Amino acid sequence: PIPFFPNFMYRDLIAWSFGLLSLIGLAVMMPWGLGHKADPLASAPLGIRPEWYFLPLYQSLRMVPARMFSISGELLVNSLVAVATAVWIMIPFLDRQSNKGKQSRVFSILGVLIMLFLLTTILLAYTT
Repeated sequence: PIPFFPNFMYRDLIAWSFGLLSLIGLAVMMPWGLGHKADPLASAPLGIRPEWYFLPLYQSLRMVPARMFSISGELLVNSLVAVATAVWIMIPFLDRQSNKGKQSRVFSILGVLIMLFLLTTILLAYTT
């Protein structure tokens, strides 16, 4: 049996170094153009939509008005999403029934409501 260190480690180090040097050489000899400089103040193209995993947040931002209770709508939605994410992360620590092998009705209903909200907002974002 050949030991990993130093035999295989040196062999891998040589192979990775050769690959990195080849990549650097190609980047220097044939640079890829970046295209036109983006204008950060230009409006977004028509019909642009976020990826599917951002659609619930996107649709929630579209449904809430710009000002609500003298608070910015964006701030309100983002704060609610942050709180909901924190509660979702804390569910394993809050659900004491699962340690006993029992199913908690409150957290089951909460999970179903969250899934319905996510599916509804995704469908609304796709259809509107």
